[in-house]
Amino acid sequence: MTIDLVRVSADIVCLCYVIALGLRLRTGDWNGPPRLWWTAGAVLLVVHVLVAYGVAHGWSHAAAVEHTRAETLRQTGWNSGLGIWFNFATLAIWLMDAGLLWSTVGRSSGWAIFAQSWLAFMFVQSAIIFPTGAVRWVSLAGGLLLAGLFVWAKIRPAATSARVE
Repeated sequence: MTIDLVRVSADIVCLCYVIALGLRLRTGDWNGPPRLWWTAGAVLLVVHVLVAYGVAHGWSHAAAVEHTRAETLRQTGWNSGLGIWFNFATLAIWLMDAGLLWSTVGRSSGWAIFAQSWLAFMFVQSAIIFPTGAVRWVSLAGGLLLAGLFVWAKIRPAATSARVE
């Protein structure tokens, strides 16, 4: 049995995403473990890109574009290699967001909404739509868990303030 290093590295990135957001939604802020897991996810996404380029594509950008095009066509019927640029944008957005969490500048609410929306969309694509088998179902469970935590985080303050009054 050979290990698909590209898939495993992507799965680890997705796991970091779910853990970081789960902790963030549960604790209500980015300090401590949520920020560490978020940063680990961003750094491991860099590792994933390097593994994909080195192992799967022989350091060829043209091969990476072709692979992305073929997978996109197979999964969605859309015949385009533009997905590789979505992946690069994801890398840049996640690294910038992690950097802003550590900076004294901080994140604006507009940036946070944009970054979280983009990364959630890409999580669904890379962890639920494109994979098959157990990875898809485990990722779907993680996504549903995050959705539930998000809803709980939104109703929890209202429930708390209603009890205080």
